[in-house]
Amino acid sequence: MDYSPSQFMAEFIEVDRDEGGRYSAYHRMDSLLTDYSVDLLNSAAFAQFEFSPLRKLRLILAARYDHFQYDYRNYLTPDAFSGSPDAVNSFNYLSPKVGFTFDVRQGKGFYGNYSVGFAPPQVSELYRGVKVPVLEPSLYYNYELGGWWNVGEKVVLDFSLYHLDGTNEIINVYLDDGTTENRNAGQTLHRGIEYSINYSPSNRLKFRFGGTNAQHEYVDYVESGNDYSSKQMESAPNWIANGEVFYYASFLKGFRMGLEWQHLSSYYMDAANTEKYEGFNALNLRLGFERKRLDTWINVLNITDELYATNASKSRFGKSYSPGDPRTFNVGVAFRFIDKSINQSF
Repeated sequence: MDYSPSQFMAEFIEVDRDEGGRYSAYHRMDSLLTDYSVDLLNSAAFAQFEFSPLRKLRLILAARYDHFQYDYRNYLTPDAFSGSPDAVNSFNYLSPKVGFTFDVRQGKGFYGNYSVGFAPPQVSELYRGVKVPVLEPSLYYNYELGGWWNVGEKVVLDFSLYHLDGTNEIINVYLDDGTTENRNAGQTLHRGIEYSINYSPSNRLKFRFGGTNAQHEYVDYVESGNDYSSKQMESAPNWIANGEVFYYASFLKGFRMGLEWQHLSSYYMDAANTEKYEGFNALNLRLGFERKRLDTWINVLNITDELYATNASKSRFGKSYSPGDPRTFNVGVAFRFIDKSINQSF
């Protein structure tokens, strides 16, 4: 059981622009935009049963019941800015899960799961900036099949295929007046594969690569007379990857260095699929030196000083980009008061 009271207050501001139209400063005004409090009570019960009808097969049956109750109090006159009138909203759901794990032999096996995910709207989604709270909980029906395969002690592979049907998924919609609003999409589809490989040809050299290839689309979604059904979801890249090679030097005991690659593929910037953001690649360098109980390191993130966006979107008012960090240096020092060999003995 979780009881979480919260409060939120926001003031009106007046924004200044420079000659190029960019925001340059703001001034606080003497009136409130939003002022409310919410008491959240979340209670849940969970039960799971596991058994093995065969020596290498394990079956899992589980269920979870959730009850969310929001007690919302608006201290301002209710309108589209201050939020809805005082309200008490409750959401309940019983979520099932069934699965299995089959260990083919040592270091090899596969598994499967079917589960239903329940996600009620958050406080800021349900009440802030709306006249009447109308959002419904999101439900996700997930089918998953995966496995793992160890090749000796040098190679470790694992993968997971998934198919996720979402109903009433909460998405952020651009309105004609330039503002945004949270709404329920009728039905969405998410499916793909997640995978990773770890390869250690020696104690001094290690490779790691992981990624996901996926498709995210609207199955049933109509907004302001526009039918986006069968369109790909915005801000949803088809390929996300991360790879790293790490070397532990033989010429200098305790010295390590690693090079990491981050990749984000292109994706559509709007629900109508009219324009794409090209994605990005970023490289990070990690250097470290460990001597007895002292460990020092330096990380150089985005070593090529790549100009990229962590998120890109498009509306009738133009394009919006959230810039990623430029070349960044992190330096750290750690000291252990307990020797590693002593710690490992426990």
